Amino acid sequence: YSKTIGKSNKGPQNSMFFQKKEILSKEQMIKELEKTISKLLDESILLKCRGDLYPAKEKCLKAMENLIDFRRKNPEYFNSELEFGIKLNLGLIYQHMDNLEEAKSIYQEILKNESHYIPGIQVVRVRVNIGNIHFKNENYREAIKEYQKAYDKISKENKDLKASISRNIGLAQIRLSNFDEAVDCYNTAVQLSPEVKTAMNLLLCQLTTDNNRDQIMKVYNMLLDISTYGEKEVEPSYSNEESKTDIDSLKEYQILKKKENNNIITTISLILTNYLDKEPMRAYEAIIDALKKNGVKEIVSEMEMAKAMYFLKKRDVEKTIKIMKSFENKDKKLISRVSNNVSFIYFIEGDMTQAENYVNIALENERYNHKALVNKGNIYFYKEDYVRAKDFYLEAIGVQSDCVEAIYNLGMINERMEAFYEALQAYDKLNTVLPNIPEVLYKLGRMNERVKDYDNAIKYYNILLGQIPTDPVLLSSIGNLYYSINPKDESNFMHYFEESYRFYPSNFDNLIVLGFLYFRDEIYEKAIKFFELACKVQPNAFIAEIQYGKCYQKLGNNRESFKVFRRIHNKYPDNKEALTYLIAVCRDLNLPYEEYYQKLNRFERESMLAEPYMGAVGGGVEYGQPVDGGRQFGSASNPGYKGEEVNYALFSKHNQSSTASKPTTSSFMKFQTSADELLP
Repeated sequence: YSKTIGKSNKGPQNSMFFQKKEILSKEQMIKELEKTISKLLDESILLKCRGDLYPAKEKCLKAMENLIDFRRKNPEYFNSELEFGIKLNLGLIYQHMDNLEEAKSIYQEILKNESHYIPGIQVVRVRVNIGNIHFKNENYREAIKEYQKAYDKISKENKDLKASISRNIGLAQIRLSNFDEAVDCYNTAVQLSPEVKTAMNLLLCQLTTDNNRDQIMKVYNMLLDISTYGEKEVEPSYSNEESKTDIDSLKEYQILKKKENNNIITTISLILTNYLDKEPMRAYEAIIDALKKNGVKEIVSEMEMAKAMYFLKKRDVEKTIKIMKSFENKDKKLISRVSNNVSFIYFIEGDMTQAENYVNIALENERYNHKALVNKGNIYFYKEDYVRAKDFYLEAIGVQSDCVEAIYNLGMINERMEAFYEALQAYDKLNTVLPNIPEVLYKLGRMNERVKDYDNAIKYYNILLGQIPTDPVLLSSIGNLYYSINPKDESNFMHYFEESYRFYPSNFDNLIVLGFLYFRDEIYEKAIKFFELACKVQPNAFIAEIQYGKCYQKLGNNRESFKVFRRIHNKYPDNKEALTYLIAVCRDLNLPYEEYYQKLNRFERESMLAEPYMGAVGGGVEYGQPVDGGRQFGSASNPGYKGEEVNYALFSKHNQSSTASKPTTSSFMKFQTSADELLP
């Protein structure tokens, strides 16, 4: 009996035990797999947040593969939340990678099976994401449809999300130039969730649709009311470093947000001065009154400052000073700013005494006002006190290391003091702060040319040439440098001289250079063309006329050569060089030359008793004068003249005394440094 009982009890108990163990194992396996898939999803989300999109995509796709594989083996299993999370994350990854079509197809797949998922905000957000994709593709009408569908499905309690979607619809309407519809959307958004940027967009749209002053001021007052909401809680009222350290992250965010809002209101207020009234002063008064009523103290001061600048632009210095005095008990920084601007006005009008008085007031109220320091340096530059000017520029850079005006002017002052390497350092730093600005590139090329680093000069000039490919002076400067490196390599420099001539055919210097180069190569037919043009551009240019006559002489056309040299002699009867060539041509033509020969002998005798002869009379160019780093012009009348040999270095600059040779239209192509070029 005992054995029977033992057998009968053992069988059922064992079968029940193993059956229960099998069920637990399957549940455990599902839970473990869900954990594995969830872990992959979490890792993918973290990678996406860090910006590692490709690894995030791989993790997400692996999670999706594992889920699909498990569902194939276990058809009865379905975790809707996990599947939705994986698909949504994959769609967001594709969206961040700009694979918009793949993202849209995943979102549409989610919406297609919307009934499988738990209804809620997240499913509605998918439709918003589709709208964002349409917006990015500039398909604004489709974007509005998707936004509207999402908006209609969101409950009234979720005001913030509805307000965000309304803002999106408003922005799409702006892109379609439907400003009336945009006004309605932003009105709805402001009522649902008051926010400064939304009110700003509403006001801007209102300006495009309605010039009704009362309506504009109503929206403006609403903007001010929104901006001052909770101001007492956000007030950064700390007086020492200890209280600064007590500010928590949330308070710091609120302070930054308030500053951002103030910047928005300041910008909008300045815009409104052009819309509220035809008379800007009445507009300023209306805006300042509205700001005072709403207690926006910081912006009231900014608008008073803007009003002072309005008078300053009108050259009404007295009213500007009157407004400036009203700041006396308010903010020393504002007094400094206004004083500095008044000083600048006097500076450009040439009243250095008043300019210095007001810049001193600016520095008394704010010692480390870098803009005032720059203007103080400019005053000393004008007075030619270069050492003190340099000190103020350096001090301004010490206050603000990336002060563009101070760095540029420091380079200018070093140029004037012939400290070319220091000037080069200043311009190089400026090029780091503001890369590839034409003025800076030109200065870098110019300074490298001064220190005879021709390769670097060519490098910067070529970068500049990419921005202004038709500047003739720049082209001839590059040709000049290539000539300086290798005068025999015509393949480099000749191209630039020809291009310069193409864009500026009346450039006297370039005409002379081309004429000499072709003369050197014995291509007299082309040389004569350029010398003839040079004579027309500058009728009194002695060197052009002499070379013009010599070209005819080289071509064997002595009659034309005789006419040219006789004309030169008639113009400059006391010029020995013209007499010499005229006698030579007369001999070749068997014409009487005794009169010219006697005159030449008389000049020779007189020259032995007088000082050495230095140049042609009335030639229009002062040859032999040092220019641009010690280079000298040469001429056929100069004792050091070498006949047909091209002394190209002469022509690196425009002849300042010429009225026929026009300077380049580029504002920065100036060959002399003056106070007018300083940056205020």
